[in-house]
Amino acid sequence: RALSPRAVRYDAVRGMTDAAAVRNEVTSDGFDGVRLAIVETETPPVLPAPVGQDAVTVTAWSPNRLALLCTADTPRFLVLSEMYFPGWRAAVDGAATPIYRTNYLFRGVVVPAGQHTVTFEYRPRSVLVGAATSGVALIVAFAILVAGHRRHRDRAQHAGRRGVRPARRGARPAREA
Repeated sequence: RALSPRAVRYDAVRGMTDAAAVRNEVTSDGFDGVRLAIVETETPPVLPAPVGQDAVTVTAWSPNRLALLCTADTPRFLVLSEMYFPGWRAAVDGAATPIYRTNYLFRGVVVPAGQHTVTFEYRPRSVLVGAATSGVALIVAFAILVAGHRRHRDRAQHAGRRGVRPARRGARPAREA
């Protein structure tokens, strides 16, 4: 059943909606974790009975990205032995595909029959929102700096036309005697 140290295919998929119930099921003595994957959804993927051979090869791995080359004669449910966590995105041949929280802890996806590249990338919304907020803040700060510089330059030019030297910043006015 193990296709790679990181990936396992399952013969059957069942859905449950309550995370605590899934945890209790997968830790019970009678649970067959070799053949059955439990996904946290009301509508689990429906797959035909497995036929033929399948293979999975890890083609790229980093902490934020995993790429697999999957080959199967029938659609398969592939589970990574890596933690499920919000922020992961999956794609099959570049097309987004849902990730199912599987057996309480892991990430699972449906892989169609044939040869396909499956990728997982970690892109949490919080990082994207933070990057966008930082970008907007930098633009605003730059705009404020440019406006302040222009205002100072315009004052200096205006004072120069009147024959008055602009006061130095921080200079005290001369006292009258």
